[in-house]
Amino acid sequence: MQGAYYTPDDVVEFIIERALTPIIFRRMVEGLKQSGWSDTDLKGYDSIEDILSPENMPKNPKHIHRMIDSIDAIKVLDPACGSGHFLTAMLSLILRVKESLLTTIGENVDRYKLKRDIISHNLFGVDIDLNAVEIARLRLWLSLIEEVADAEHIETLPNIDFNIIAGNALVGWLHESLQKHPLTNLLDYSYIKETLDSLEASYKESIDYVRSLMKKMRIEDTIKAYEALVEIYSSESGEHAVRLRETLDNIRKRLYEVINSSYLDFLHENSNLSKNDFNELAKNLASRVPFHWKVDFGNVFLNEGFDVVVGNPPYIEDRNYDISDLKVVQCTKKANKGRKKKVKESLFYDSKDCGNTHPYFIERSVKLLRKKGRFGFIVPIALVSTYRMNSIRAFIHNSSSEVEYFNFDDRPGKIFSGTEHCRQTIVVTEKGAGTDYVMTSKYHRWYTRDRSKLLKNLKTHKWKIPNPENIIPKIGTKTEEDILKKLRQKSGVKSIQNYLKDSGTRIWYHNAPQYWIHAHTEDYLPKVEYYSKLEENKMTGEKVPYDLKESKISSHYKPLTLKVEDSSIVNALLNSSLFYWWFVVWSDGRDLLANHIMSFPVNLKTFPESMKDRLSKLAEDLMRSYDTNSNIKINERMGGYVIKIKEIIPSRSKDIIDQIDDMLAEYYGFTEREKEFIRKFDIGFRMGSKNSEEENRSLST
Repeated sequence: MQGAYYTPDDVVEFIIERALTPIIFRRMVEGLKQSGWSDTDLKGYDSIEDILSPENMPKNPKHIHRMIDSIDAIKVLDPACGSGHFLTAMLSLILRVKESLLTTIGENVDRYKLKRDIISHNLFGVDIDLNAVEIARLRLWLSLIEEVADAEHIETLPNIDFNIIAGNALVGWLHESLQKHPLTNLLDYSYIKETLDSLEASYKESIDYVRSLMKKMRIEDTIKAYEALVEIYSSESGEHAVRLRETLDNIRKRLYEVINSSYLDFLHENSNLSKNDFNELAKNLASRVPFHWKVDFGNVFLNEGFDVVVGNPPYIEDRNYDISDLKVVQCTKKANKGRKKKVKESLFYDSKDCGNTHPYFIERSVKLLRKKGRFGFIVPIALVSTYRMNSIRAFIHNSSSEVEYFNFDDRPGKIFSGTEHCRQTIVVTEKGAGTDYVMTSKYHRWYTRDRSKLLKNLKTHKWKIPNPENIIPKIGTKTEEDILKKLRQKSGVKSIQNYLKDSGTRIWYHNAPQYWIHAHTEDYLPKVEYYSKLEENKMTGEKVPYDLKESKISSHYKPLTLKVEDSSIVNALLNSSLFYWWFVVWSDGRDLLANHIMSFPVNLKTFPESMKDRLSKLAEDLMRSYDTNSNIKINERMGGYVIKIKEIIPSRSKDIIDQIDDMLAEYYGFTEREKEFIRKFDIGFRMGSKNSEEENRSLST
């Protein structure tokens, strides 16, 4: 899955509830404190709903308006806004709160005005696709127009051209210290002078301020002047608006010319880009539509940044990403003079080696936040489960005071319907000085019919991260944490890795599991058989493969080599529900990697001999059961040849797998509760029903 996808309503609402709602509540509390409320007065006010409840709502109109004023200062952003789904949802939430506050004190609620003010002052969006930006603006305007009863008397629509902007959110000036080139005096341009003159009668104080700033001919002051004119433009209409829009475009163009030049100077002086790469980048920079945050959203950064950044960013692998953008993202700092060793410290993105755009958007978004601002994205589950995401996890954990991860499978139900391999994580953070703890959820699975319940009352579990880069386990209960502790306590520092050999007995594991993991001894290893053709059996009339050409081991089977005496124990372990749970906790839910096996905690020397004998027998029984309960599938392929596949269906051997798990529970010292948790782990999905048997099959192809 990559590029832009429509984010389902329930996901948008969930992210906004976790990211924006706490900020609104915090601002409401700040408003009450500014009205003289003490901490004692605020006791029992723990949520927006507590404040809005009739029995708790402040009755003094001044206190209500203080809360509204505080809410009005909130700045929210979607840095990859697409068609504006997150923006319209945030509009609805802010509107609901302000409307409730005003209704309580009996004031007339003008929904049109409320929406117009929110759209003009609270909402910001960026997207590289101009068509998407136009749609986002249109959605906000349509949301506003729906409040108009009489279309003939519609008030002026807000000008939001400078709130929702087309640009490249990943490339451009943010916090870098640029050596800014001087500007010419913009007041010397007749079209700017004439525009200011035409506005003077209505906005004398603001226009005098703009002129005084422009006379200084400094980038910072000109940006302030530009922002002041944008503020005027947001409420203008008619000929004045058209003329002011043209003037703003020209001022922005001049600012961008200067900042582009300064940005390239910064790259030249500070990066390790080769001469050829730099020249190519310089030639292509303008065409990549860089977005200079402190030009377009300068007022936001005068107040330290955004309060909330949310969205569903593009998921584009580096190999498919624009090469000019990638060179900027992957820039490293120039080595200090006198050092021979190349410096690999990032210039812009700590996540530069993650290999996909979603980590770059995460890092950019967190940097756009003010202190205690909140962030929420939905991204691929690789964020919590793969080593290549080490650097973005470290960045998140070192830049946040709170972090939550909510994890979702794509079988049987999907977050994004109609897509494949779209296992997701919702990450929500609060910006801070760093944390050693995260809140993490289990790996959620659901049937499509139950989707409406999925995001209600999700549970998380607090997990200590000894290293900020660490993969985050997908667990949701203390029971699971206790099982992990017992695995490590019993094994000491030993794991399966300690028992792998260069020569010996091989067992083969299937590396693309869904609901089961199965491994096999060589005697029972399923193979794919290739035949010349199908021929009809004259006795039965059934078509059967004829003329075996070769048999191969599927590429999905990978070998492990162990001592003979260890192989049966490891084989039993790999087929257990305990190991399957371990895989789900630490993997991306799709690929069983050698590391997942090698890191499994076990000390084979501490197994009692009697237990080894029993496990060895169960492992042999399981191999026979797999073979007996398998399905044979015959497929005729293009080219005329035929393949015969043996499907392994572990759910049909659950009774033996349960016995293996019972013995492992005894060995690791699990409580009855822990043992039952493993035996019944996701059992409703793993066993499935007759109608969903295909979901439970793990093909040997």
